[in-house]
Parts: sequence; structure tokens; C-alpha cells
Amino acid sequence: MPCDYTKYHPEWKTVIHPRILKRADNKCEECGIKNYDVGYRDKLGNFFKIEKITDALDNSGYDYFEHELSNIEPDENPIKIVLTIARLDHNIENNKDDNLKALCQRCHLRHDASQHVETRRKKKNQFEMEF
Repeated sequence: MPCDYTKYHPEWKTVIHPRILKRADNKCEECGIKNYDVGYRDKLGNFFKIEKITDALDNSGYDYFEHELSNIEPDENPIKIVLTIARLDHNIENNKDDNLKALCQRCHLRHDASQHVETRRKKKNQFEMEF
């Protein structure tokens, strides 16, 4: 879902977001994956850069996939990691550095999981009350 930046601080894109990415050394502050890495996740969520997969196929063929990368489908489209900035307290107005964390998509979704469940519950209850 695209971000509605009209709800964000005016300096979000130009100052705040870049500052947090720089602090994080352009890596996810949970799992350490680098921004814009391209590759595959296995069924356990582990990330393998496309270069590792390509090298494995070139050197060992599909035999390599019986081992470490057996849960990866190399014929699928690879994913591109894009770091986002999460608010630890989920308050869109709290832009203090200690409340912001650079996260990959997977880690950000995990961080927001309970909030998403609560939002769905509220929407469902609201919908049921309307009928």
C-alpha cells in the first residue's frame, strides 16, 4: 500500500528518513539485510543474495539446492529489499530518533503485526455495527 506522505512531517523525505537510514548504515536494524539487495527468501525467511544463488547454480547446478538453499525456488522472480522507517510506538507524530528504526519489509511487517490485527478487528466490528 502506498504511503500517504501528507500525514507525515514536512521533512520526512528530505531529512528524517535519510538520517535514520544513515544511522542504520543503510541496513535493517533487526536482521542486518542491506537496502536494495536483490535475492530470495527461503521458507524460513532467510535471505540469500542473488549473486550467491547464481554462483551456486554456475558451480554446482541444482545439486546445491538439495542443501542450504533447498527451500528456494530459483525460477521465481527475486525480491528487492527496500528499507522503510518504522515508528516503534506507532505514533505518526513521534519523529524522535529513538522512536524510529530502519527495517526491511519483513521485519517491518512483523513489528506492525499486532497493530494490523487490532485495526482489522476494529474495522470488522465497525462494519458489523453498521448492519
